[in-house]
Amino acid sequence: MVEDENLSRGPVRYPFSVSECKHGVALERCFDCRRPPLGVNDVVYVTKGGTHFHNRPDCPNIEGGQSRASSLGMNTYPTESVPYSMVALERDRCSTCCPTVTQGDA
Repeated sequence: MVEDENLSRGPVRYPFSVSECKHGVALERCFDCRRPPLGVNDVVYVTKGGTHFHNRPDCPNIEGGQSRASSLGMNTYPTESVPYSMVALERDRCSTCCPTVTQGDA
């Protein structure tokens, strides 16, 4: 049980620790509650055949990936917006539109 001091109502007790989400799972492991790291949006953009997620639907790396796939005779797919939590464990961040930001840079 975690207490949070609220000046207007007094202490508030939460039934989970602050390192756990409302589902009782560690925040970094919960697919519904996982927060993106600094430099990554809550909603990101992907294509079905891609390996990275993007902050912007118009990222040049999406177009480049689609062009590369097409030139190799592979299928291309439309860009879709998805919650970061859905792709956090299976895709890497795009180095162009999802820069790595440290706490001091924010």
